[in-house]
Amino acid sequence: MREQPGTTRRAPQSTASVERPRQQPSVLFVDRDQDHLASVQVLLSEQAPHWRVDYASNADDAIALAQRRPLDVVVTGMALAGTDGVALLERVRTLQPHTVRIVLSGDGDGDEATLQRAIPLAHQWLPRPIEPAQLYAAVDNAITSGALVHRDDLRAILGNARALPSLPAVFAEVAQLIADPEVDIARVTAVVERDPAMAARVLQLANCAFYRSERPMASVREAIVRIGLRTLANCVLAAELFHAVPCGDRQTAFLLEAIEQRARRQAMLLTKWCELQPDADRDARELLPTAGLLHEVGALVLLRFDPLNHRTALRLAQRSRVPLESLERRLIGTDHARVAGSILGTWGLPWPLVDLIANHHDADRCYAHTDHCAMLAAAEAFVATPWLLPEFEDKANRHGWGERFALWSAVAEQVLGTA
Repeated sequence: MREQPGTTRRAPQSTASVERPRQQPSVLFVDRDQDHLASVQVLLSEQAPHWRVDYASNADDAIALAQRRPLDVVVTGMALAGTDGVALLERVRTLQPHTVRIVLSGDGDGDEATLQRAIPLAHQWLPRPIEPAQLYAAVDNAITSGALVHRDDLRAILGNARALPSLPAVFAEVAQLIADPEVDIARVTAVVERDPAMAARVLQLANCAFYRSERPMASVREAIVRIGLRTLANCVLAAELFHAVPCGDRQTAFLLEAIEQRARRQAMLLTKWCELQPDADRDARELLPTAGLLHEVGALVLLRFDPLNHRTALRLAQRSRVPLESLERRLIGTDHARVAGSILGTWGLPWPLVDLIANHHDADRCYAHTDHCAMLAAAEAFVATPWLLPEFEDKANRHGWGERFALWSAVAEQVLGTA
């Protein structure tokens, strides 16, 4: 039986650290609007009786609670009595960096300068007023995303990641393009899509309520159009500042380059497969290339978090011809796919995208279309773990889609040979 969203899962044992079992989800709502707090309380008493929910009308009470016990999610408005919402977000990030920080933003929730100060501190932005079902889904998905990774030290890093490591060459190219007032959005999109860290940040911003999103999006091009080139320039600047921190050594720099190349090739391959597959609908054509690009965000994080074991997993996977994710789980306690799902889900990216990325190695746990899981896993195998291809071919023949796999193989030979 598949687990329902919001449930917790026992993680594998790690030689690096023993993961503690997940406890009852704990959520804190902070708002000066007592009527809103009361309506949220009625909603969650019916929809989420398994959550431990607290309510506070000011930041000082919220901070006091955060000092007493762990919180999985904090949902707050910006305009609070006394200490403002920005200070609350800063304090929660310091006290509990693993906590998902969600902002409710609407009229009366501060000026643009205040909201800009809060952008680096918040994982998600939701519009005010908000439909109760939308609020519940956002918090439930945030809890589920956090449960994808059980190690507290890694969860703290994921919760505190305001930017992810990227490649300086990409920064320079984007900055040069957006300096041209007549730049073609397609050219900017092509550069951003080569870098999973930058693409993830752009999608996070485009999906926040500050930009009044009408629907979740997984298209990098649409995201750039939504946030605008000026905001994209700020993303590039922030990434430049982050990259000023030395990456360590030549081997780490080489691995960063390899991650970028894998992401680009997987996205290219999935784009071509979708074009040639007649039953691939618009959602698949948008979802799969983005998933191919962004699941490498997990590799970026693991490279920063535990470079020694990450490198060891890569080396042993190639030598032993076994799946990389199984070695990552054994050495680190989690794998790159679940790390990527956790951070992207925390940022509020569309749940079908998060679910596909986090679980594509285990279709039985994935709510996404089975074919989508197979395509993403196959693209990763063609690009990163070619020793697994005989297993994919055997599975394809047993399930009656050998012809489709043959087409994938032919396209992969053409695309990867010229990429």
